[in-house]
Amino acid sequence: MLHTFTSANATHQLLKRAPSLEGARGIWHAAMHLYLNRFLNAPAARQPGDKSVENLEMDADGLLESLLRLTDGRQNVEEAAALTYRYLERGHDASRLIQTLAHTLLREDGEFHSYQMLEAGIKLYEELKELRGDLAPTVLVAVARYLAGHAPTDRATTQTYRIATRLHAGEALAAD
Repeated sequence: MLHTFTSANATHQLLKRAPSLEGARGIWHAAMHLYLNRFLNAPAARQPGDKSVENLEMDADGLLESLLRLTDGRQNVEEAAALTYRYLERGHDASRLIQTLAHTLLREDGEFHSYQMLEAGIKLYEELKELRGDLAPTVLVAVARYLAGHAPTDRATTQTYRIATRLHAGEALAAD
């Protein structure tokens, strides 16, 4: 689904910048990929509902802190979806949620696809908010699911910076 989503986003962005009949072929390709993914491979992930979030807190700060804590553990996909849904359902500021989702990725050893997912999700959310506000939250719920499914990583990114700092200071990293 990730590749289908990011490819469809790239096609969408391309057609906004340079509409063409040739570019529109990408719409057909994305539709076929979606069909193959959805109907042949992956069951639908249900949108959280009121029943799945009834025991969650309502406070914006508490929900965002819970989302960050949740991504310290592995495979808390549905819980992340419920927290995100609850946050948006309560009408809290979406920009703070987006910052928290970005924070969950930036503290990880994120890879290219995760950054693509986050960027495409934010862009689509912002566009849908203007066109179909009722569909927009679904996008951020999907982004939260994806990020929670890939967290935590080993979080060793800072190792590169520590080594560079030690080398800059003239420290020997290996001895004969």
